Amino acid sequence: MPEIMTRDQVLELLAGPAETRRFVLCTGIQGSGKSTFAKALAGRGFKRVSLDRMYKRNPLYQFDEGMMMSDYYAKLRKHLREGFNVVDDNLNATVDDRALVLKIPKAMKLDNIVIVHFDVPLERCLEWNKRRKIPAKENSLKMAYRLFVRNQPTAAEGRIIRIRPVEGDGSSWEVSRDGT
Repeated sequence: MPEIMTRDQVLELLAGPAETRRFVLCTGIQGSGKSTFAKALAGRGFKRVSLDRMYKRNPLYQFDEGMMMSDYYAKLRKHLREGFNVVDDNLNATVDDRALVLKIPKAMKLDNIVIVHFDVPLERCLEWNKRRKIPAKENSLKMAYRLFVRNQPTAAEGRIIRIRPVEGDGSSWEVSRDGT
């Protein structure tokens, strides 16, 4: 049964006790709020890993996606090995995409792994995308949305928290928990 929660309540739920290491994998299309949410978790001590940030910092990645992914996985491993809580705010659109990322914390025997799925209507993402410094192309959002509709995270992948903005309320989310 979904609950209505504020963003701070969801952040508190994920941050949890300091002695428990966590890995949070965000999923959702561009403009759904993943990066804003991940930044808020980073403000609570999580290390944030983001392909968008890496791409912006190293323009050479546009010519070598393999190098970018290798560097991304190395950064993820490093933060987890050093004992940090980590949040990933990439698209993570398909089961295969998520499996490649999730195998790293699983191989490190991390027990507290959560997928946070931003189940935001396309219209809302298109609206929010327009407010970004560098908006994604509208066609890209529509394609990503169709991909997500076919590739929703499932309990077979792990513990899932689905969040959906409450209509007409910019500060509350409908929150459902699967696989807990």
